[in-house]
Amino acid sequence: MAYYDTVAAELSPEVYSDPGLLGRELDGPFARSWLFGGPASWVEQPGAFYVTRVGRKAVVLWRDSAGVLGAYENRCARSEESIVAEPRGSAEELICGCHGWAYTRDGAKGSVPLKSMGAAVVDRGFVFVGRGSRTFREQLGEFAWYFDLIADSFAGGVVFHGELPLKTRLTCNWKLGVETYCGDQYRRLTVTKATTDALDKGEPNLTEGFQAAAGGGVVMLSAEYAETEVKALSATIFPNLSFDGDIGVLHVWHPVSANETEVHTYCLVAANDPQSVRDAKRRRCSLHFGPTGMETQDHEAVWSQITKISRGRRRRRAGLNLQMGLGHERRSNYPGQISDLVSEMGQRSFYAWWQAEIDAPVDPAVHEDKLQLMIRKPSAEEGAPLSSQQNQN
Repeated sequence: MAYYDTVAAELSPEVYSDPGLLGRELDGPFARSWLFGGPASWVEQPGAFYVTRVGRKAVVLWRDSAGVLGAYENRCARSEESIVAEPRGSAEELICGCHGWAYTRDGAKGSVPLKSMGAAVVDRGFVFVGRGSRTFREQLGEFAWYFDLIADSFAGGVVFHGELPLKTRLTCNWKLGVETYCGDQYRRLTVTKATTDALDKGEPNLTEGFQAAAGGGVVMLSAEYAETEVKALSATIFPNLSFDGDIGVLHVWHPVSANETEVHTYCLVAANDPQSVRDAKRRRCSLHFGPTGMETQDHEAVWSQITKISRGRRRRRAGLNLQMGLGHERRSNYPGQISDLVSEMGQRSFYAWWQAEIDAPVDPAVHEDKLQLMIRKPSAEEGAPLSSQQNQN
């Protein structure tokens, strides 16, 4: 079934509420893509681990005592309990709290082998986790140029400031957050206008710049402050990693269900920033995002209503219009196609990519892995699974 009409640039509202779509998304774009795992600096030293999500999977990134970085399922082999409960730390081996079992990468010396979630690669200070034959750079394609542009905009390199990301549960579909950071610069005149006015941020830039859609991502670029340089206003690496250049944060949109999303927001600073500047940027990040963030509340109010309304039978009869700027796409000396800054080319590019991904054949290895998880039952010896009160994810 086509949810997005690439010719008419119309999107079915069902993409925000159809519960059957989530399984196809997990088997398709999430299973085949390189996904953001966490900051490389948090797992830089031997023994360092970081508990996070990759899509819907609870994952622990761990650099073992041999210095090998891996991404592993954070689930005990004998129950549904997490192996690691602490969000960050260091350990020579991971000890399960429910049975006291020791887990290592390869099951050496009588330990239990960890289940790999795919390869873990470090690129420009970011850890990405993925499977398949493509490398991370091959997935990015022409968008690699913009990824490097963003990383290079932080003097001395990108630093993830703070002990942990801000985590927020939103009652909306995960794609609403993604599409916002694909090209919705004009939201600052509507959705977040109250926050913009309260913080006296001035009028947003809606003219000096352009959008670019290239390979595995889209970006909005401002050229208002220099004739020969551009600055990323926002960007998204498909499927679920977004960059907000105005505040200096990363958002990772983790689907929980068709109408619930867990957002992890990381504060980014430059390695050359003094401590006072770093702390000020962290406070600014918390002011805008997280459970009490002003912009988060603005977005939640709108996105939750869109998700709710999209479930109505009458609403599903009409497609959502994504035609702003349609026909004005063009080539330039920048990678990919470009369009005006105020355009829906970014959203169109994302949904065209998304439709192709959910239509593609499912990887048999991924399908088999999912099936085994569905049919697995605890043995009589181990009894019912323990509660997951300590599960950080």
